Amino acid sequence: MSLYISAEKLIEAAKEKGINFGKGDPYNRLRYYTKIGWLPHMERMKNSEGEVVGHYPEWALSRLELIESLKSQGKSNSLIEKSIKDNQIKQNLQQTFSFLNTSEKRSQLVIYMTFILLLGIVLSETGVFPGLNSKQNLLNQIQNQNIPPRLLESGETIFPPLQKSLFIPTSAVTENSRINVTFEDNYSPASRYWISRKVTGQGFYIDLDLPIAQNAKLNWFVLE
Repeated sequence: MSLYISAEKLIEAAKEKGINFGKGDPYNRLRYYTKIGWLPHMERMKNSEGEVVGHYPEWALSRLELIESLKSQGKSNSLIEKSIKDNQIKQNLQQTFSFLNTSEKRSQLVIYMTFILLLGIVLSETGVFPGLNSKQNLLNQIQNQNIPPRLLESGETIFPPLQKSLFIPTSAVTENSRINVTFEDNYSPASRYWISRKVTGQGFYIDLDLPIAQNAKLNWFVLE
């Protein structure tokens, strides 16, 4: 389970590590990196004072260091994005195989994986599983699972007070769309929000468990 750090603490830690945010608002830079997929989405949580503020996973600090280091070297956005993906794959592999700390465990894993692979090939070739009728079909399914969702449209809006539901108009929405929403402002006394309904070609509804007390700015992203 990931540990979280408030956006304010993240900015302070980044400055201590020598990251220069320039004259602009550091929060705007974090929001921009989040919008283009370089940083994870912010989560609303209580800080040590009991206030509900934005939090990022702790690993967002090392990600921010990587981004700023590459930008200072004059790297293009496409190269930065590739480096982020490569770094994420490396971290995922390290976490996945961190338990393989002995040669005996590694040997057992190789044996199990080899057996599963051979069994999958035999079953797919014999047609035991209709959905796995060839090795190529199996490879295609694996490749398709690795394709990241594509950002179709994004925007920002204000959730008005004394309301529990808000309709966001966008023609990019379908029933299968993935929709991410992040609040930049306090939306108390509500404690949670969700996408209650999607209307293909028209938009989607955001619902709260309680009406909010004041205007709250939010960002939304429609993914393929």
